[in-house]
Amino acid sequence: EYRLSIARENTDTDHDLGRLQYKDSALRIISKLDSSVEREIYARKLAEELGVSYTSIAEEIKTGERKALRSEKSREALKAVNFSSRNDRINRQAAQYPGEAAAEEMIIAYIYDNPDQFSTIREKLPPEKFVTDFNRRVYEFISEVVGENNSVSMSEMNVRFTPDEIGAVTRILERCKNDGITYECAMDCVERLISFKPKQDVSKLNDDDFRRYREELARKRK
Repeated sequence: EYRLSIARENTDTDHDLGRLQYKDSALRIISKLDSSVEREIYARKLAEELGVSYTSIAEEIKTGERKALRSEKSREALKAVNFSSRNDRINRQAAQYPGEAAAEEMIIAYIYDNPDQFSTIREKLPPEKFVTDFNRRVYEFISEVVGENNSVSMSEMNVRFTPDEIGAVTRILERCKNDGITYECAMDCVERLISFKPKQDVSKLNDDDFRRYREELARKRK
């Protein structure tokens, strides 16, 4: 009750925008309650307070729970792939960019098992957004093959990849298959790669670029 009252005081519930903000804040508080009975009680109070149906509030709580569960599964899957990339002899860059390499592997595995979703992924994620060179090569190859015949098999990789590299891809597919990569999880990985920004090597900047770099750092600190 106290947390809900604080959320209410921090928003102007006399206007629609404020009511929506209060609703979102209240839902975050209610959804964290361990007891389903408590969640229902406060959800009904919130619905009455906002003048909306309890059904709509309950559905938003369920949607939030599903999103939280998907995010947790994505984090757990990334942790598992992350750990395996530490001693990767084939993809040496995986140790430098473990999170991004893990996301790349999950995308590769998802496309391999779900070629019908390839066009959706490819439209959002061009190969140049891949951070590690080896995974980019695999993504480009699978993209070409799936684009031609809507399926891909490991035997087709013999033309461009060494036996050790094919073995590495096989391990990626097996590991990610055990994790059960969903479409939502794959899209989370796509977003991670799209938003990735490599750290700038200031030692290679000329005087003008270095000055702009320092000005940008100073601006961010302010």
